[in-house]
Amino acid sequence: MHAVVDEMLEDGMKVLAVAYRPVTLQALTADDERDLILLGYLVFFDAPKASAASAIDKLNALHVHSKVLTGDQKSVAVSICRRLGIDTTAVLTGEALDQLTDNELPVCVERCTVFAELSPNRKCASYRSCRITATRSVS
Repeated sequence: MHAVVDEMLEDGMKVLAVAYRPVTLQALTADDERDLILLGYLVFFDAPKASAASAIDKLNALHVHSKVLTGDQKSVAVSICRRLGIDTTAVLTGEALDQLTDNELPVCVERCTVFAELSPNRKCASYRSCRITATRSVS
């Protein structure tokens, strides 16, 4: 089953597992998320807008480098970026970004085009890092 889910993720689909467990508690905690009974999967394909690929092509023609910051899983982000013609050679996850030192961060932000699995706070911090790096590049 994992291989099927992985294949769907690599095709750019978002996959949610649906499961349950009978409980008698009024309030649940993360510890209660165990011994669940799998009901199935919900699969979504959030296709890019029809105009997205054309917009990326126009930006590339103007030598504007695009960067993608998303909360999507890495494999989903890579699949969608490839469909749009965005370079996916260098991809970083939020977890990998959190491991970088202050000296490594600007180098990785400059080099990477896709940042995936980002929390909302990490998206804001990454955006600020991209702006700082872009300012240094232009100066």
